[in-house]
Amino acid sequence: MFEQRFGCLPATILADKIYMNKVSRNFLKDNEIKAYSKPLGRPPKEPRPPEYYDNMAKAIGDRNEVECSFGTGKRIYRADNIRPSFPIQLNAGQECATLSRT
Repeated sequence: MFEQRFGCLPATILADKIYMNKVSRNFLKDNEIKAYSKPLGRPPKEPRPPEYYDNMAKAIGDRNEVECSFGTGKRIYRADNIRPSFPIQLNAGQECATLSRT
């Protein structure tokens, strides 16, 4: 959907942990898209470089900013009370709530 709209794939994504499964990680790796998330499997035996932790902290901060805006929309603009009757209305209601915030 992003590629259809903008004509290219994003360079970096900020996604919840639930979306970072093996299939998604393989897709991101194949398309050279950066995603800052906790690696799957055991922790490495050798410690990671400090730049890794700096990048992770920045990505987590960026993700918190996104989550905060969703919370603001729900709390201030009562976006959680939008109840669509048809699937087409679902996107329209969310877009209206987002537009009212900006």
